[in-house]
Amino acid sequence: MLGGLLSTKQTVNEWGDVIENVMKCIAKGEKHNESKYNDGSWVLGLSYDDLPFYLKPCFLCLACYPENAIIQVKELCRMLAVEGFIPPSEMSSTKAIEDVAYDCLNEFVERSMIQVENWSSTRRMKTFRSHDLMRKFCLSKAQDDDFIQSIDLRGNKVEEALQSVSDIVRRIDVYIVNYDINLIDFFLKTNKSLRCLIVDTRDKFSIESMLRLVSNRYLMLRVLNVSLYKGAGVSALPKEIGKLIHLRWFKISGGYLETIPSSIGDLRWLQTFKLDGETHSEWKIPKVLWKWEKLRHLCLPNPYGLASSKWLRYSKWLRLPNPQNLQTLEGVRTKYLAMDDFLLLKNLKKLKIYVDKDLGRIYHNPENNKFTCLESLQVVSVNRDFRQLY
Repeated sequence: MLGGLLSTKQTVNEWGDVIENVMKCIAKGEKHNESKYNDGSWVLGLSYDDLPFYLKPCFLCLACYPENAIIQVKELCRMLAVEGFIPPSEMSSTKAIEDVAYDCLNEFVERSMIQVENWSSTRRMKTFRSHDLMRKFCLSKAQDDDFIQSIDLRGNKVEEALQSVSDIVRRIDVYIVNYDINLIDFFLKTNKSLRCLIVDTRDKFSIESMLRLVSNRYLMLRVLNVSLYKGAGVSALPKEIGKLIHLRWFKISGGYLETIPSSIGDLRWLQTFKLDGETHSEWKIPKVLWKWEKLRHLCLPNPYGLASSKWLRYSKWLRLPNPQNLQTLEGVRTKYLAMDDFLLLKNLKKLKIYVDKDLGRIYHNPENNKFTCLESLQVVSVNRDFRQLY
């Protein structure tokens, strides 16, 4: 860790300042015999204090991930972007904001503050994790600064956890198991101006009522990330979801989803919309997605994986939001795709498309399909005989 810290220093004087701070911490430990100096955690504090101001909130965001979590770099970069943690001074006209966020995470790698797990084929960081001591420090610092509060309602100390809920913090990460917990009382204790809510539940219960409560209470919410137990019974998104007009990030993973209300079109500032759930019946995406002019990442469930030939359908054509902004498009069938919008996706970086027998409708004029920014392409055949597509 000290090596990572010293690697950012270029002059003798800067090295001298680090040595001086190290000696001060050692002296405090010998004088007060405090555990935070004896166990070496003071080194983590030095690394954090040395970070530029704009990197500190990016680092504290790691506190929202559970212990030993393997963190997806692309997803975290998108979250940092929508949270507004990337200052304008670090942005570039030639670089996407997600790429600037990637550079911030790479800075943590160079300082040995995170450990890379996997690299992509292009040698870009794909996943990483935090060391146990570093995560413990990050969580403690985030809660001391009222940056984020992690609330675990999975153990035997539920009442104690509920009593610790702060009405100051604007970011909450909550783990829920027991359906009998009074969620209304829990949310009423939290800050009404919440900016980020991350909910992780591993029990079989519907949280439709919880989403309704969240939509009515947290009108300033920017990030809503819900992870459900596979098989949990979310039958529908409540129509009140349209009240979250400041929402930038909306993700639901796991569970079963059957209805999406048209009021979701009111989320005009949405930048990332991701559904990883499944469905028991045929359901539709309402014809309102074109209203999301700020959308950059649209990830829909796998339409080919639905049982008994029940498909993810759209209201006639799927009209895409501002094609110039869209960078990710996943889970769309060519059968429902509006070609005029598709041909305008010049900045698309990732495309996962499910083709029907109408492939020729897209590629009748290949010169018009110029995705010069494309980095990842997956083409999946809906038909069993792929030769029918040509």
